[in-house]
Amino acid sequence: MKKLFILLFLCNLTFLCSAHEGENFVASDMLASMKPGDKAALLMVHFGTTHDDTRALTIDAINAKAREAFPDLEMREAFTSRIIIRRLKARGIEKLTPLDAMLRLRSEGFTHVIVQSSNIIDGVEMESLRRDMESVQPFFKEIRIGTPLLYSVEDTEKVVEILNNRLTNTQNQK
Repeated sequence: MKKLFILLFLCNLTFLCSAHEGENFVASDMLASMKPGDKAALLMVHFGTTHDDTRALTIDAINAKAREAFPDLEMREAFTSRIIIRRLKARGIEKLTPLDAMLRLRSEGFTHVIVQSSNIIDGVEMESLRRDMESVQPFFKEIRIGTPLLYSVEDTEKVVEILNNRLTNTQNQK
């Protein structure tokens, strides 16, 4: 089950910063439009966990892949669960909310931010994230929010294909 969980989150990276047709989608290369003096960051947003071993296997692994994929961007992380943030703080581990992370990025002079959640579906957590990002939009030149892993029917079909191939390969190795 842990391997499936990790695989689902790692598959999310293939959709990192992807956008979809419709709604407010505008095709443009945000990073190419930056001017001298602009600074860009990647904010990875996770629900969070208080279990260090789980965090290392999931969240930290996702963040490492994001750093590999975007080596030129400053990478930051935020957790959405205030309970987890509070419990980690009691143990001396600081994790910011997405809103606090954005305000910190702004105070450090960042002008462009790509926000990618490790959420699997487009639900309440994503709605809350979008509202937070809308509230700080005036402080940035541009904020892009990536879609969750299973945003469209095509996304779901692709994940099913990936998992089926992995299952088939695992069975063939036995």
